[in-house]
Amino acid sequence: MARNTAVAADSNAPPVTALLARFVATHPSRGWSDAVDREAQRTFFNWLGCAVGAARHESVGAALGALQMLQPAPQASVLGRSERVDMASAALVNGIASHTFDFDDTHLKTIIHPAGPVASALLALAEHQHLSGGALLDALVLGIDVACRVGNAVYPDHYDRGWHITGSTGMLGASAACARLLALDVDRTAMALGVAASQPVGVREQFGSMTKALHPGAAARVGLTSALMAKHGYTASTRALEALFRTMVEGMAAAGWSDAGTRLPGWLHEAGFRDIDEGERPFWWEDDDLATQARYAADVLESALDAPDLTEELRRGLEDLRRLPTLPGAGLGWVMHKSTAVC
Repeated sequence: MARNTAVAADSNAPPVTALLARFVATHPSRGWSDAVDREAQRTFFNWLGCAVGAARHESVGAALGALQMLQPAPQASVLGRSERVDMASAALVNGIASHTFDFDDTHLKTIIHPAGPVASALLALAEHQHLSGGALLDALVLGIDVACRVGNAVYPDHYDRGWHITGSTGMLGASAACARLLALDVDRTAMALGVAASQPVGVREQFGSMTKALHPGAAARVGLTSALMAKHGYTASTRALEALFRTMVEGMAAAGWSDAGTRLPGWLHEAGFRDIDEGERPFWWEDDDLATQARYAADVLESALDAPDLTEELRRGLEDLRRLPTLPGAGLGWVMHKSTAVC
């Protein structure tokens, strides 16, 4: 007999979905230190360099070839290439490229590569909507913070059970970031998180294959589409993330962790949820926990800055993203395509 019963969220869990939604939707622009802002820019440009560095890899070509058979609208850039595709496909392909060589940033406590899902979704959306570099940076900080808070709550057990945590938290970070960039209110941001929570991405069995790099790309696409669906009125449970934490606790209990239920409040406190509604600034950026391959990105960016037909506005944007008033039509993707010949 088929079973079709709902599994409710843990009634004792704090309202994580609502807390995160309010945090993302209402946090003041640049409501953090200059050091956090600098790290966010370093993270973004590290991601950018990694994506361009793998632009001609066979995995990127294969993914792009498949997507072009769907005849996507030319809405956004594929980094390091001349092709343009729809926003969701650009998020997917740029996310794949950014993780192909595994040089992208790593949150050391959870081994999440957070920029891949978040930045890939944001650049596609910001480019299409002609949004500013400052708005993109604000959303990047908050989106990566969401992914790492959730990761802190579920690592290492979630990872040890076979999930690739970059993808299975990245869709939440990407949805939060895109909701922020779209200026969604608290309720619709919660819906974006809820829609994304039903689409976790990636298992560790794929490590060593092209599909490992698919995980941040697919998470970026999920996050972007979840936020767009929420913007247009699509709904989800308001306690979607609480259900994820219940599943984690029950899994630990089944494995013989008899005190798993009592550990949940401590896990959530350590992950930064308890005080998030009291105006706490993005916490993990200040712990010097994000490792980047800065030299790799710098080599690519130096090539881009030397591009002969680089406009002064885009040159300033590559030096300081907050100085870029909008991400124009072909934006940074155009710049990076021009620079690939010397990368």
